[in-house]
Amino acid sequence: MLPQNPNVSPASQRPTLPEHHHCLSVWQTACFSPLKPYESVTRQYECLGVRFAHAIALRPSNPQFMAPSDHAANHAAHKRAHEVAIMPITGQNKITLHLRRSILQVQLQVIGSQPVTLSTLDGAGHCVAQGQLHRVAQAQGVAGLAWQQHLMISTHSVRTVHIGSKSPFVIHGLQVLHKDRASR
Repeated sequence: MLPQNPNVSPASQRPTLPEHHHCLSVWQTACFSPLKPYESVTRQYECLGVRFAHAIALRPSNPQFMAPSDHAANHAAHKRAHEVAIMPITGQNKITLHLRRSILQVQLQVIGSQPVTLSTLDGAGHCVAQGQLHRVAQAQGVAGLAWQQHLMISTHSVRTVHIGSKSPFVIHGLQVLHKDRASR
């Protein structure tokens, strides 16, 4: 079992594994709500196998960068106003994720006003893949200005992920899929 960590949602805690299972894939969700606005985000999610660089926590005040919600409009607006997101620190246009080898996939929920670029590097720093993510869906808020993008990265040989844009963007969600070994 993982130790209790306020940065990991309760639903993402590992289940007790039967003795006959040798490997099991487990999704874990990062919980950003314990982060304080303007807190540097670096090692808070190491228990998930992810280290951040060039990242800061904040509560977006611009409606373009608030996470969309399926709840009623008033409740959703109130809830979104209190959600913590992660964005690049001042002077940077990218966030870097350093991944542990046990991670098989990473999912991110990103909202930005321009397309987001993605570069993945292997353990030696060589580029494995690079691309630009195009408009997937308009986020709620100011019509037509913000893009919501759900990114899924298969991390077979990836150890570093650079996420960037020419304009501001925020990360509202992070999930990782681990290949866990029950018998060690």
